[in-house]
Amino acid sequence: MPRILVHRGATLRERLEHIGWTVTAAGCWEWNGARDSRRGYGQCSTGDKRRHSDLAHRLSFRAFKGDIPAGMFVCHRCDNPPCINPDHLFIGTPSDNRQDMLTKGRGNFARGERHGQSVLSDAQVANVRFEYARGGVSYQALATQFGVSKSCISLLVRGKSRS
Repeated sequence: MPRILVHRGATLRERLEHIGWTVTAAGCWEWNGARDSRRGYGQCSTGDKRRHSDLAHRLSFRAFKGDIPAGMFVCHRCDNPPCINPDHLFIGTPSDNRQDMLTKGRGNFARGERHGQSVLSDAQVANVRFEYARGGVSYQALATQFGVSKSCISLLVRGKSRS
């Protein structure tokens, strides 16, 4: 059976209700529509003529609580990305959002050899710096020895990378 589309002049609240949500035991309203595959946030068309879409929790905040001030984030108290329950949402600055993320133990802030894209171990970085400080060796020679680029060695030696 073809899906019936919500009418053109529908409000944000009508759009959200049309697609719907499932209420969890924790009181979250989990979005039943499309989700961002990487982060799990719900997505929904805003219904404007330019065919824009936005994150469903932002649209829910607008529909149930009002406008979102420019430059502000809509954060989740419940830490559940598909949740659109307006009682679980709050406005925060980018700094508030980052602090909320850190408080809840999210984010990949691995440094040094623990970072997924690190090529050199911490011991190798220390060795590069030691060898260069001793003198008599060029960036290019160290780059060849450690299998990285000359610019990588330059950044390491000058303290611009992996401090």
